[in-house]
Amino acid sequence: TLAKRQLARIPRRRGQRRMALVSSSMEDLASLVVVIDLDAKGQVAAWGACATEVTGWSAEEVLGLPFVESFVPPSCREELQRAITVALAGEASRSLALPVLTKNGQQRELM
Repeated sequence: TLAKRQLARIPRRRGQRRMALVSSSMEDLASLVVVIDLDAKGQVAAWGACATEVTGWSAEEVLGLPFVESFVPPSCREELQRAITVALAGEASRSLALPVLTKNGQQRELM
C-alpha cells in the first residue's frame, strides 16, 4: 500500500516511523469520513470530499443551503431538526443514523 511504501523511505528511528504510520492512517481515515458541517442557522458550512462521493453533490452546489430542508427526506426532518437544535444548544446528543437524499434522489444512511 501507499502507507507501506512511504514507511520504507523513512529512516528506521522508532519515533519517526510511528508518526508516519499515524499520519498515514489519519489520511486514510479522513478519506472515509463524511464531513458535513452546519453553521448556527443549519446551513451547510463545509462539505467534504467523501460527502460528495456518497451524495453526488459537490461543495460548490451545497454551501449555504439549509441542510435539513435540502438533503433530509421529509419523513425524517422533524427528528433531525430536534437533534440539531439540541447540539447547537451545547447539550449532549445521541448518535443517530442520518438519512440523506443523493443528487439522483436515492436515500443513503450516514452514521
